[in-house]
Amino acid sequence: VYGYVTIRNCWIHHNLGQGILGSATDGLTIENCLIECNGNVNETTHGRLDHGIYAGGKRIIIRNNVVRFNTGSGLQLYNSAPGGVDGCAIYNNLVYGNGFNQKLLSSATAGMYIQVGYNHTAESAATLERCVVNNNTVFGNGGNGIVLAGLNTPVQHIVANNLVFQNFVMGDDKTGQIVRWPGSPVSVLAVSNYVDAAPSAYWSDPVGGLGGLTWDASNIVSEENLFVDPALGWLSPRSGCIGTADPAYRPPVSFFGGTRGIGTDPFDIGAIDTSDRLLYPDDWWARES
Repeated sequence: VYGYVTIRNCWIHHNLGQGILGSATDGLTIENCLIECNGNVNETTHGRLDHGIYAGGKRIIIRNNVVRFNTGSGLQLYNSAPGGVDGCAIYNNLVYGNGFNQKLLSSATAGMYIQVGYNHTAESAATLERCVVNNNTVFGNGGNGIVLAGLNTPVQHIVANNLVFQNFVMGDDKTGQIVRWPGSPVSVLAVSNYVDAAPSAYWSDPVGGLGGLTWDASNIVSEENLFVDPALGWLSPRSGCIGTADPAYRPPVSFFGGTRGIGTDPFDIGAIDTSDRLLYPDDWWARES
């Protein structure tokens, strides 16, 4: 796709390349889609890195999707010319089981990989808007959970209210849940996320005094990720994610299109609120693949 496009209510599956491929897709919106099983497991030329979503552009919105079982990352926003990644909003997505068909399990893939800014000189860094990655559930991917990378920019990008756990990278599933890519001077603030391991200095320290990952005290680090069923996103009544999200980063809609409260109303960390369980009991994505 190219330009201002909305992809809504689609089942995108079993393609031999990317699930959705976009170049300079300013204003792209992807919502309410099931994106699964894309990529050629027999491909050998570029490491089987076909992603569920692979796009770049300004003000991209990716929300309320299930992205799973793709050979590369669940989604990757990439800032190569002619499109940068600027002002994106990624929320209420359930992303799991991606990146396990590589030649080698490594940090080459992630549940979500967002490379912000521009890799060319046509745009001024002073015009960049922050990207916000909030209220996603990202688990069981081959690679890091959520990665922010890119050039140094005057804005601090936000990763908030996400549930990120059991993502497997380089033989160690305890260091790569929410990270700022090493060697990348991008500035990231992580707030009110629930993870099974905090990032090490390798994933967070500034580069040459620039950027870095700021790990706020509101983040919850626990190995007790309680679900009724993680593949459906439903939290157990005992989960520490219930009612602990930061309202400053409240999504404008819920996973099912309703609301996640208003003002200071409590709501949950992760993609799907427990309050939706009674309103929307149909797990439509459980019936598709």
